Amino acid sequence: MTCQHPYRSAHCTKAWLLVILLTTWASSASAQPSLEHSKEGSASGLNTEQKDSPPNGRLAPALDPALRRLALVGRWYGETKTADGQSLRWLTHREANGTYRTQYLVNKAEPEESIEIGQWGLSGSVFFTIQRVWIRNGETQRVDGSNVYTYDAYDITHIAEQSLEYRSAGSGKRFTVRRVGTSFELGRSVSK
Repeated sequence: MTCQHPYRSAHCTKAWLLVILLTTWASSASAQPSLEHSKEGSASGLNTEQKDSPPNGRLAPALDPALRRLALVGRWYGETKTADGQSLRWLTHREANGTYRTQYLVNKAEPEESIEIGQWGLSGSVFFTIQRVWIRNGETQRVDGSNVYTYDAYDITHIAEQSLEYRSAGSGKRFTVRRVGTSFELGRSVSK
């Protein structure tokens, strides 16, 4: 099953329902945290927030890893502060084929923009990226695969249909991102 835009497609909404049903069934049998159906909620009426965090801070894997992975496909926006207090914003577009493109914007007197392109994946509750290309100041550079800093791994600590929280396995830094629409660009309102 492939889905380019899980927040827009009826086919993908069915996939979310299947994830919710399967994990709710599994959790009732094993007393593990589950994904649940919301009475309030998002545009699709789904709230896939996990009720409790497990003791190790990781999410219990869904029964079908393909559906769990599908939840990460799409466009995600995040922001944080850099070590020197500057605002760092990013927009990541993860494709179902395992590729991603992240645009970064650091707000300084002269804003700095860069783009990272690579591959991504999910194993259990560990989300990872492998950077292949870096575009900075209009120059495209292939990334040396022997450089250990081009590989990143993150423990997913919270996942919902419209938001995702994860912690860097290397630094421990936490990140929160939210799903955005196809018309969203860095520098525009995050209300989409």
